[in-house]
Amino acid sequence: MKTAPGRPTALMLTLFCVLAQLSLSQNHAARIDSFMQRLNHVDAFNGTILVAREGTVIYSRAFGYADVEWQTPNTTSTKFRIGSLTKCFTALLIMQLVEEGRVRLEGTVSDYLPDYPRTTGERITIHHLLSHRSGIPNYLRDIPDFWSKGDGSRHTPVNRERFVDIFSGLDLRFEPGSKFEYCNSGYYLLGLIIEKVTGKPYEVVLRERILVPVGMDNTGYPASFRDIIPERARGHYVTLAGYENAKYDNPSIFYAAGGMYSTVNDMLLLDRALTSEKLLSDSSKEKMFTLFHHDTRRGGGYGYGWKIDTVGLDEAMDPLMYVGHAGDAAGFFAWFGRFIEEDLFIVFMTNTNAIGVATMEDVFQPILRILYDRPVAPPKASIARALLPTILKEGVGAAIAQYHELRRTEPGKYTFLEGELNDLGYYLLGSGRPEDAIAVFALNVEIYPDAYNTYDSLGEAYMVNGDKVLAVKYYKKSLALNPDNTNARERLKKLTSPP
Repeated sequence: MKTAPGRPTALMLTLFCVLAQLSLSQNHAARIDSFMQRLNHVDAFNGTILVAREGTVIYSRAFGYADVEWQTPNTTSTKFRIGSLTKCFTALLIMQLVEEGRVRLEGTVSDYLPDYPRTTGERITIHHLLSHRSGIPNYLRDIPDFWSKGDGSRHTPVNRERFVDIFSGLDLRFEPGSKFEYCNSGYYLLGLIIEKVTGKPYEVVLRERILVPVGMDNTGYPASFRDIIPERARGHYVTLAGYENAKYDNPSIFYAAGGMYSTVNDMLLLDRALTSEKLLSDSSKEKMFTLFHHDTRRGGGYGYGWKIDTVGLDEAMDPLMYVGHAGDAAGFFAWFGRFIEEDLFIVFMTNTNAIGVATMEDVFQPILRILYDRPVAPPKASIARALLPTILKEGVGAAIAQYHELRRTEPGKYTFLEGELNDLGYYLLGSGRPEDAIAVFALNVEIYPDAYNTYDSLGEAYMVNGDKVLAVKYYKKSLALNPDNTNARERLKKLTSPP
């Protein structure tokens, strides 16, 4: 059948829409790439990132080095430690066992781990462990001498049952179910429960039930710290003076709470598997993504092993809801989010500490703004890192003059925040340059006269330099601005007490 001259066919309209969408995606990818290159240029991102919509990759790229010493480049196949993203996998395994009737959400720790102290084990349910409402002390946070104990060795594998003794005999921090408190100990126990119920090691269950069915060939939990894992990245820290190697933390310390590694490509496979019932039924996923804790102060909250949150870009559109998680290990950080209603997926992994929980939004929020055609401010460079070479070569006076000049002429290029000068001051203090540190902290007091921490830091620098009179003066000023500053109160007590 002939069509009227000049009248578009359905095929032509479809082709036009496809080409328009392709052009839009390419534009988004170019803008994301420009933003990420700038992040890398200012030493704020070293790792890999992937963005996908409806399973189609919009953008994927690697930046920096997997090993700085050997100048080995990161690739999108580089394996990174993913820290607490492991909790999402552990929660998936538990929910699979719940579906099979082998684990009950209302069942207690004592039901599955009979050797666990019954005084607390009979009061804590699987629901409490999954939702961080158990009251168990977090071994990484609540045991001050944890890292100095033999069981907490960074360099040797730990016996899992004996490891539990570190926290199992301690008093609960609150009655189970009464409040939320993020707890690695709870997810350590969930790993042991998985092993008890299945009769297999956690890493085997993980591989059989999730990794192999999904095809995540580059993801795993190392059974031993001695395992050779091809293309595994090395952890680094970014200091004001440059990169340094991170300390090594044995994955067995983190186990089912944070011991895994993965790649951005494999995490996309997990995202696609969760759009179906391949791993878990829709009803179980709905339960897993139920908000059992709502953080009214920060927004968002927590389900079973998954953070549930919203991101607002502006008042013109509704906030975007996502489920996902953040995770860190020594020298590593990872984050991923599944924006379910938009079928949008973002994941990034780094092997430096430049990105962390406090700054993860500095990566994914700008990307969201680009995808929804909102303006994005370019990333800023660290003013502290810019000033340090001047201090070392020309002296602190020249650096202070440089600070004022850059603040006047290039306010959008550098991060002029209180914390920047504070970090620079402490770097100098730790480098045996207390007088330079005093000058930098004094500049911070000048710029931020209402910030209690600037006076606290200046007081410490004077104390280290042996000037008790000025140390007392600035600690008192800090305490006047913030009566809850316990550090200043304790320092003043020591400085003013009779010898």
